[in-house]
Amino acid sequence: MSKQFTEGCYVITGASGAGKSTLVAALGDLGYATVPEAALDVLREQQKRGGSILPWTNRPAFMEEVLKRNIRNHQAAHSLRAPRLL
Repeated sequence: MSKQFTEGCYVITGASGAGKSTLVAALGDLGYATVPEAALDVLREQQKRGGSILPWTNRPAFMEEVLKRNIRNHQAAHSLRAPRLL
């Protein structure tokens, strides 16, 4: 990863239910460049359409989809202006 990319990149971490997604959404509303949280997106999409790629029914498939999305999100983040919030 290039130094130029990492200098303007911030990773939001915390426990489940701590408010990470809420914080990132609020920062996005304020105009900051944000990257979606892949696991939450997969979970919501699968539940909405009655899918089976869920951590409690098919953990390997769920984790593979989350990994794919995280890679895509990371690549897409390179084109965002700093600061980038992940």
